[in-house]
Amino acid sequence: MSPSATHAGGWGVTTIDHWPQNVVAGKPVTVTFVVRQHGIHPITEIGPVFEFRNLSTGETFQARSKVQPRLVRFITTFTFPSAGEWRWEVTSWPQQQMPNVTVHATAPTTPASTDGKTLFVAKGCSMCHAHSAAMNSGELYGVDGAPSLSPNKWDAEYLRVWLKAPKTVKPLTKMPNLGLRDKEIDALVTFLTAKP
Repeated sequence: MSPSATHAGGWGVTTIDHWPQNVVAGKPVTVTFVVRQHGIHPITEIGPVFEFRNLSTGETFQARSKVQPRLVRFITTFTFPSAGEWRWEVTSWPQQQMPNVTVHATAPTTPASTDGKTLFVAKGCSMCHAHSAAMNSGELYGVDGAPSLSPNKWDAEYLRVWLKAPKTVKPLTKMPNLGLRDKEIDALVTFLTAKP
């Protein structure tokens, strides 16, 4: 979730639905995502712009998003022009750097799996929750009582239940249900329970 300026001067948080994997130069990548005003309520009034920069060559490009109002989501399709490590930022207030994207010259032979640290940033957890192992985490730390998630003090089973359906654990929580898949929950739990 990355904060985006909203109407009336507020901010929003962008949550990438599924992190792109096995990205190949010259092949289109489609990403869907949600923007939540103040990290809670889905909105469709604004859609952030993504900016990309090749860390080796300095090459840059932008991708604009389109709203899918019935799904309360945004969609964007973009194509990386060359292989390499690409920096991904959501242009918003405050800007959030997403995890870097590795772009291959040809399709990799082994499928990648997304690790918990990448998901912690891509799903927007890092905007409200601080964590010592995640880049730029805690930009809005403490907003609506979001706790620091480091050092590790969380039980794995508690985290699984919490990440699956936060309101079943705390009915009055402001944390939204991110619709995480089981393998995403497993990766996040592994990251959040890792010993420093």
